[in-house]
Amino acid sequence: MSDDWLKIFDDFATKVVSKTDKVKGAYVVDKPQQAILLAAGISPTEGPSERTLEISILGTENGQLSVSYYNSLREGAGRAPETRMGKGIVAWVEIGDLLTIGRIGNKAFFAKEKRNAAEPMPQEIGRQLVRSVDPAKIFAKAKLRTGPPPKRTRQINDFVRDPYIVAAALTRAQDRCEMSNCKSLLFQRDDDRSYLEVHHIVPLAEGGDDTLINAAALCPSCHRELHFGKLRLQKRAQLKSVIDKKRI
Repeated sequence: MSDDWLKIFDDFATKVVSKTDKVKGAYVVDKPQQAILLAAGISPTEGPSERTLEISILGTENGQLSVSYYNSLREGAGRAPETRMGKGIVAWVEIGDLLTIGRIGNKAFFAKEKRNAAEPMPQEIGRQLVRSVDPAKIFAKAKLRTGPPPKRTRQINDFVRDPYIVAAALTRAQDRCEMSNCKSLLFQRDDDRSYLEVHHIVPLAEGGDDTLINAAALCPSCHRELHFGKLRLQKRAQLKSVIDKKRI
C-alpha cells in the first residue's frame, strides 16, 4: 500500500530489504529514511551502542520492535560511515520486503509489506494509532477524509480453502461454538442456523493444514480472540484439545 501511507503518515520513505541487509546482519538505512527519523528527533549513535530504540510497528500484531541505530565505520580510506540498524530489525524482515519508516509528529513507525501482498487491516492500524499518537492528531487526520473511499484493483496470493472442510466443521459443531466454555449468544442466519465462522487452529499463514482436525467452528467473539486476544496462544492449545477429542 506504499502510496497509501500518505493517508497515515506526515511523511515516509520506503526501501526494499536487500540480500546484503540480511547477510550483514544490519539493515542499511538510506538517506530518505534517515531524514524521516531525524524529523522525529531520532539520530544514530557513533558506532555500535548498547542503546536501543523502541519503534512502533503498524499493520502487525507485534506492537513494537527494539532496534539499535548507529553509524558504522567502514574499512578503507575516505569511506563515509554507513548508517545501520541492528539485528532486531534484521530478524523481523525478509529479503524483498518493502520496509517503510514513517512519521506522525515526533513519533516514528515501521511498517513492512511484501510485493502484491494484501493491505494490512485498517482496523488493526487504527488500534495501534490509538496507542501511539496524540488524540488531537488522530482527529485532525480523520476530519480530512470526506466522501466514499476510492477503489483499486489488486493481485494477491491467497489460500484456496476446501469448502468441504468448512461444511464438515459447521456440521460437527451442531450450531454451537466449538470453543470450550463459550457463553456467547449466537444469532441466527436466514436459514435459521446459528452463525459460526470456521477458523484454522494453526493459521494457514503459519503453515497450518486445511484439514478438519485443524479447523473449528467458532462464534465471532471467540474467533477474533483466537486471532488478536492477549491469551490467544493458550486459547489455541485449549481449542486444539477440544477438537482432538472430536476426531470423526
